[in-house]
Amino acid sequence: MIATLVAAVALVAAQQDAPCTFRLIASVETVKPGASFWIAGEYTMKPEWHVYWLNPGDSGLPTTLDVQLPEGWKIGKLQWPAPHKFDAGGLINYGYERKVLLMAEVQTPATAKPGSYALAAKASWLACKEECVPGQGQGRVKVTLGDAVRPSGDAAAFEAFRKEIPTRTKLTGRAMPTNEGYRLEIQPLGDSAPDEAYFYAASGEALSHAAKQAVSWSAGKLVLDVKRSEYSSKTPEEIRGVLVVVRGKERLAYEVSLGVLTR
Repeated sequence: MIATLVAAVALVAAQQDAPCTFRLIASVETVKPGASFWIAGEYTMKPEWHVYWLNPGDSGLPTTLDVQLPEGWKIGKLQWPAPHKFDAGGLINYGYERKVLLMAEVQTPATAKPGSYALAAKASWLACKEECVPGQGQGRVKVTLGDAVRPSGDAAAFEAFRKEIPTRTKLTGRAMPTNEGYRLEIQPLGDSAPDEAYFYAASGEALSHAAKQAVSWSAGKLVLDVKRSEYSSKTPEEIRGVLVVVRGKERLAYEVSLGVLTR
């Protein structure tokens, strides 16, 4: 009994001392059968620590979330909020500070019986500051199927981070090979040049993360000259990623997929 209590206290202390902690949360407490809701892994970092995006950049590891659902339930694609850049001694990495929700939409079966259902998840991450600490976590959350919809206490967090998910607004454009990389031309993005713009490549194999991106604006078209990755062995058919533009205090993110023109 005493040994079990000591072990439990030690586990809590270890979690509190960790640079990143994990919870599994749902946007609802109760939902009707056949309806959908959102589930998320919540990763909370200590000040100055960060975890990584799906493409971590020059170093690091992608953050993961593996959700186990009741039989017959379905889950959509994991939604990643737009990342931020971190300079680690000249290495450029992509990820998140303070807190991030990696969320996905869950569809319940219309034929499911009312009652309480448990959802579980496993997660892994690499938290970095000056040093890096790998972490793993498990979480469980219960959702009730009933005749009403009742938001959970975490519903506001879902609303906040949903605004950080890149918009799937159709942006026309193309990628043209240059001597050192590619020229990305993207439109429409408004009537004036943004204050800042940066393209986060979804894959670490196509573009250099450390190289500066030259940004220009021409006749309603945003142009970014990006450098090819030193690890790139061939010209890709398309370049995918997230374009982040800043106008004043507003930070907007867009999913982008550009076909690469052949010379």
